[in-house]
Amino acid sequence: SSCSPGTYQDSTTKKCEPCDAGKFTSSSGQTSCSACPAGKASTANSNECSLCIGGKYSSSSGSSTCNTCDNGEWSASGSISCEKCEAGTYADADMKPVASCKSCDPGYSAANEGSTVCDECSAGTYSGKAATGCSSCFAGYWSDPGQETCSPCSAGKKRSTDDSLGCVECGAGSYSPSPASTACTSCEEGKYSENKASLGCVACEA
Repeated sequence: SSCSPGTYQDSTTKKCEPCDAGKFTSSSGQTSCSACPAGKASTANSNECSLCIGGKYSSSSGSSTCNTCDNGEWSASGSISCEKCEAGTYADADMKPVASCKSCDPGYSAANEGSTVCDECSAGTYSGKAATGCSSCFAGYWSDPGQETCSPCSAGKKRSTDDSLGCVECGAGSYSPSPASTACTSCEEGKYSENKASLGCVACEA
């Protein structure tokens, strides 16, 4: 009887022998086994080769196993190599095997290809999803770290682009009547504000 798929006939012993891992025979009566092509692999006694799943690869023919992509990399099924995650996306060890990289969450960014983590936007900056960098808040606005948007400074405070630490209370003798002010206004002649963070000034007593 001829040798079944997954085996071959040894030319010396005339016995049927299983194909080695990394090789296969898909039909009966074979006298040798064929190597699996790159992007596939097989165990011993196989009648076909299996595609490497997404997140794994085999770079050469005759592979018995598929290798896992490194952190910060991904692959589609049947790949012969891995690709780096695009900027704005990442892949960490917990996600392996990675068939597609994850987008950075809003408030985070990844500037480089092949990132394994997204960096939190610092205070005074913001970002949307899959960002490659964080943007500075406009004057009159500020953010805590890791935010998708900036919030307006409350009335009684201001922030110019030079204020690198956030919204600043208006000093005595000045005021800001509405949110998102970029500067405090000095009290008009004949008026004063005694406290910090004033929304307006009061008339001096005659």
